[in-house]
Amino acid sequence: MIRLLLDKAGSGKTKKMIDMANNEIGNLKGELVYIDKDNRHIHDLHRSIRLIPANEYEIGSLGNFSGFLRGVISQDYDIERIYIDDLNKIVSESCSNLEPCFEELDKISQKYEIDIIISATLENENEASNYGHYSLLGSMPAMTV
Repeated sequence: MIRLLLDKAGSGKTKKMIDMANNEIGNLKGELVYIDKDNRHIHDLHRSIRLIPANEYEIGSLGNFSGFLRGVISQDYDIERIYIDDLNKIVSESCSNLEPCFEELDKISQKYEIDIIISATLENENEASNYGHYSLLGSMPAMTV
């Protein structure tokens, strides 16, 4: 299942994601991976969380990101949860419309039975209602498929 944290820029999504990941690390049986656009937050994350700075891999497109994510999963079958912070900046060239990105990540989540938590920036707060068929986190009411 994917869960979404959607809000406007500067609303504190990254801090929420880091806090959620740090709070979950002791409760998971498997591994937790945190994919961020860079490694600025390396000291904010618990030492047991694997941080992957996406800017080192020149991802760019949704297809590249999908392959990248499958590669990460193939290297560690114990991954239980993946956090993807600021999807818009990691997959910048193809996610102006977020729905195809979410659909692809949901397929990966279901196939490998891994929870994926995604934060993304919305231009307009009302856009969040377009993604109500996913589980929404944060200031918006949680909705599940």
